[in-house]
Amino acid sequence: MSTNYQLSKDEQLLADDSEKYIKDSKKVLIEKFASLEQYPSVSSPTTIFMAGSPGAGKTEYATSIIEGLVNDYKFDPIVHIDADLIRDVLPGYIGDNSYVFQKTITVGVDKIHDSVLKNSQSFIMDSTFSNYTIAHKNIERSVSRERLVHIFYLYQNPFLAWEFTKKRNQKEGRYVPKEFFIDAFFTSRDNVEKVKQEFGKYVTLMLVEKDFSNKVQKLYINKENVVNYVNNPYTRQVLEEKLCV
Repeated sequence: MSTNYQLSKDEQLLADDSEKYIKDSKKVLIEKFASLEQYPSVSSPTTIFMAGSPGAGKTEYATSIIEGLVNDYKFDPIVHIDADLIRDVLPGYIGDNSYVFQKTITVGVDKIHDSVLKNSQSFIMDSTFSNYTIAHKNIERSVSRERLVHIFYLYQNPFLAWEFTKKRNQKEGRYVPKEFFIDAFFTSRDNVEKVKQEFGKYVTLMLVEKDFSNKVQKLYINKENVVNYVNNPYTRQVLEEKLCV
């Protein structure tokens, strides 16, 4: 998450311990999430980046992409890089303290990302795409290796997405602050526009618009931008005033 929190002394100790754990457990982490035995190297690896606000259904859609490519198009198994899955294996993580592990999760994601690039494995990076510096760097790393690169941007009505986010917190204990949700809702969209404009034909942009039941309402394939196809009538001020915690 991009929102910064002032950690207490105990929280900082937990954060430091978790970062050390991830660094010391690099081989275990890669073996669990991206082993070559389960996810073999391929001659033409594919990179897929998810983008969109929390609650838009990115993880579920990423899973469906993997299942479709593997089952219907006979792809080799695809690595799913998901910060939530990494967070779940960290000692001390209890759901509502996810902010303690922000730096640790970044380290964990980077280590798996390094490994799949090095080993020519296909992967999906499951994130909000809300940090432009990281998103740009990640895109550039795949493009420079002449990998096939796709971005799937998911749009869900922010009021519905926020309700889905709160329900997930109640069910799974994965806390997302309101301010982070709003920031990710806007910056993920902006960042997709920026990287598509910069990388052009080297990145295939797919737009997925969800309906009120969180099902796919519209799918736009290989488009040049977001704004011409997916309308967002909401401003940041409206969401800050009307989203209920």
